[in-house]
Amino acid sequence: MNERENSHRQVILSIAMGLVFALALGRAAYAAEKEASPYIGPAAAFKDQTTLQEKLKTKVDVNFEAVPLKDVARLLSEVTGTSVMLRERKLEEAAVSPDVLVTFHVRQTSLRSALRLILKDLELGFVECDNYLVITTSEDAETEMPVRVYDVRELLALPEPADGKRSSATSDQTLVPAVGAASTPGLAIPKSVLPQFGGATPPAVCLDPGTFSNSEELLGIITSTVANQTWDSVGGPASIKHYKGLFVVSQTSAVHEQVEHLLNMLHEAAGLPNKTVKVFR
Repeated sequence: MNERENSHRQVILSIAMGLVFALALGRAAYAAEKEASPYIGPAAAFKDQTTLQEKLKTKVDVNFEAVPLKDVARLLSEVTGTSVMLRERKLEEAAVSPDVLVTFHVRQTSLRSALRLILKDLELGFVECDNYLVITTSEDAETEMPVRVYDVRELLALPEPADGKRSSATSDQTLVPAVGAASTPGLAIPKSVLPQFGGATPPAVCLDPGTFSNSEELLGIITSTVANQTWDSVGGPASIKHYKGLFVVSQTSAVHEQVEHLLNMLHEAAGLPNKTVKVFR
C-alpha cells in the first residue's frame, strides 16, 4: 500500500468517525430536548373519558421543568379536553403570579393526585366545577362546598356478622333469603320464630336500611375519621345528613374525595358486589 492510499484511507476514517460522533451528539441533544419539553399524558388516555371524574382518575406521566403556571393550565386543558382556568384575582391577592415556575416530575399517578402535588408547594388548590377545573388559593378552594349524595343503602343493610361470618346460620338458626338489599345474601334467624310462618322458612325478608346498622354509626365513622374538625357537629362549615339510606354531604372537593374513598373501602371490606359507592354530583 503506497503512501497516497494510506493517507486516503485515514481521511475517509476520520470523516466516518466525525459523522458517527455528530450523529451521537444529535441524538443526545434530541433526547435532552424531549426530556426537557413540558409533557403530561399520554393524551390518548383521555380519548374515551367523558366525565371530569373519569379524567381525574386517569393515570398520567408528568414532566414539567420550570414551566409557568399559566402554561401548566393550558397544557392540562389541551391534553385532557377539560377547561382548566386560573382564578387570577385570588392568586394576585395571595401574591402568586400566573408566571410562577413549576417543576414537577412523576410517572403513572392519577391526574387528581398529580395536580394536588403540583399546587401544594405553591399553597394553591383546585375546585371541581361541573366539567371544568379552577386553580385558586387553598383558602378559596376551602370555601367551595359542593353538595354530593352518597347511596349507602347497601352498607346500612348489612346484618351483624354471625361468629365473624356474614350470612351464616348455626344449628338453631335458619338462613332466610334477603330482598330489598341486593348486597345481602341472607339473614340468619332463630328457628324458634318459624311457627310465626306456619313452621316453614320464610320465603324472604326485607332488609330495611338502618334496621341492622344504625345510620348514626356510619355517620360517626365518617365525621370522626375524615376531616374531623370541619363538620358542623363541631362548629365547622361542612354538613352530612341522612335521608332514607342516602347521605347528603356538603364539603370541599378534597374532603369529598376522602369520603368516597372511605366508603369504597367499607364496600370492599364487607364483600359487597358493588366495590364502589354510588355518588351523585
